[in-house]
Amino acid sequence: FFFWRDSTGCDRTDRARNTRTKVVAFILSWYCHPPDSTIMYSLPSIAMGKSGNPAEDGTVYASLSGPGIAYTASLCMVGLIATSYLTCVHQDNCPKFLPTISDTWVHSPGNYLSRWIVSFVCLLFQFGIGMGYYKATSLPKVSHPLALSVTAATGVFCLSWVGAICDSSVPSCRGNNDVHTTFAITFFILFNFYMVVMTLKTPSMAKSCGSVVAALVSTLAKLRWVPQQHFPHCMHHHIFRTESFPFVAVVEWVDVAAIMVWFCIYASKEISTQRLAFVSAVLSDPTRKNGPVSVRNTKFFSATDNVHMFFDASVIAIAATVVYVGTMLTTWSAAVKHGVVPAGTLPNVSDMWWSPPGNWISRWGLALGSSLLVMQNVSLYFIGTKATTPPAGSGEKFLEGALALLGVLGALGLSVVGIVDEKEDAAVHDIAAAVFFIGYDVYMLLYSVNALARLTRPNAHSRFFVGTICFVVSVVSKLRFSFVQQALHDHPMVTHVCEDSYFALYEWCDLLTCLIFVNATAVYNAAHGTARRFGVALIDVGEMGH
Repeated sequence: FFFWRDSTGCDRTDRARNTRTKVVAFILSWYCHPPDSTIMYSLPSIAMGKSGNPAEDGTVYASLSGPGIAYTASLCMVGLIATSYLTCVHQDNCPKFLPTISDTWVHSPGNYLSRWIVSFVCLLFQFGIGMGYYKATSLPKVSHPLALSVTAATGVFCLSWVGAICDSSVPSCRGNNDVHTTFAITFFILFNFYMVVMTLKTPSMAKSCGSVVAALVSTLAKLRWVPQQHFPHCMHHHIFRTESFPFVAVVEWVDVAAIMVWFCIYASKEISTQRLAFVSAVLSDPTRKNGPVSVRNTKFFSATDNVHMFFDASVIAIAATVVYVGTMLTTWSAAVKHGVVPAGTLPNVSDMWWSPPGNWISRWGLALGSSLLVMQNVSLYFIGTKATTPPAGSGEKFLEGALALLGVLGALGLSVVGIVDEKEDAAVHDIAAAVFFIGYDVYMLLYSVNALARLTRPNAHSRFFVGTICFVVSVVSKLRFSFVQQALHDHPMVTHVCEDSYFALYEWCDLLTCLIFVNATAVYNAAHGTARRFGVALIDVGEMGH
């Protein structure tokens, strides 16, 4: 779903001769992959730089289209359901025909995968809903597009908790059926309402047989929640007897399939020209640092530029940090309230994330925060390779790519720490924690080395200082695993509780140092005019851009 091509493009000297030539040139452009493949396409800007330097002019570097978002979300969801079903049946934890989807998310590995993938799918759905909002504002029949989009977004928000809170209290799940079911029903109802309204109010959807059938099937599937006493005659039929036929499970699977099909059709018909993109944007008004932005285009596309939303790298880093810190503080409060950790002491981070409701919050928060951190690391890669003057060489690009990869691996490791708690699988939990902490230590070290090797470039001294300080603090925090822990254990005046508090203090310091490093690099770049222009945007490329 990511398409790349060289900024200079292929040889298209005759491309504007006629419509057929334009179409052929457009198709061939996606298959042109020179060694220095950097830019997919650009957009004509409302107010753009005139230097011709990609670091100063707004440019799109990578993007995922509206249909790409829908297809990716649907494929991930289908893959999750298939994998969790097959493993659950293989382990004899579920009947072959047919468990509910939630029942396949109780035992490993379905429980772990559902927490992770459902969060990612919901994030993609939210981007798709955001695109749909801007499209709906141009539809005269949709009278309240914002309220409608908020309704759908609220439903998807509830779905994100369905993956985090499974429907059983067994040790592999530690969820709550009432909370899980409430969130699931809320999602189905709110998103179904969105489906019906958009199908009726959108001309292209109303004319599509597939979208109408999908919306109708999803609506009828909600009858599975109607109490059986309201249909006394129907309930006597053997199909509706759950002991002989899994009616609820079958209808649930059909409902989920209908939602995915509808979303893909909607994306293909209504938001096919919109993209979630990594961009460098220029301020429409240079005097306003937080003002509107625009993105530049080449002559190949004649569409008008429309930047719906733009989030620079520093904002993404701050959002990820807020989610992480909010998760830590909330789970600490919940752990103290429920007696999981003693009051008045600093607990180990993992000790707050194994018992309800702390495990629910950590599963949800760390999965979301890590997705944001991945986007922030990709943005930093473009900052390091595109915002330099003179342009970065192949060696510098390789190092920036290694840094981005370390950041992504660290983020994924931290997500697994929250998704797989220490009581469920201590080995996986500890390995994931090591991937995060060690990965970010190497990241900080290479970041400092990179800055030291580029001292002639602007801000290199400050970057070296930030990376070195964070690296030293993080490495010192690792001493909790060696002689510091042993010294505290052997000291006659140190109690066991005090020993655990010292260990926890080092752990908190280590984690917060990594988060400070993430924000320091992004915010520092923003202050010097780079990260403020590099980030993630929702854009509309028009009819020629898809």
